[in-house]
Amino acid sequence: MHSGFVLQPTYRVREERPVVQLFGRLDSGQAFLVEDDRCRPYFFVPKQQEAALAAERDIRVEPTQLR
Repeated sequence: MHSGFVLQPTYRVREERPVVQLFGRLDSGQAFLVEDDRCRPYFFVPKQQEAALAAERDIRVEPTQLR
């Protein structure tokens, strides 16, 4: 198993999807890049405003216990 640390977290949009990029360096000194395209942008909307998003096809509303 490798050990190291992240130097620069960022993201890019590739084919209209966000890709999280983690640039770092292993303990051996070798540079690395991890890319993850599973992350989705999110934001919180008050329950009373949920209906205003119904017409947006690319937005999925999920209930949460957060306040």
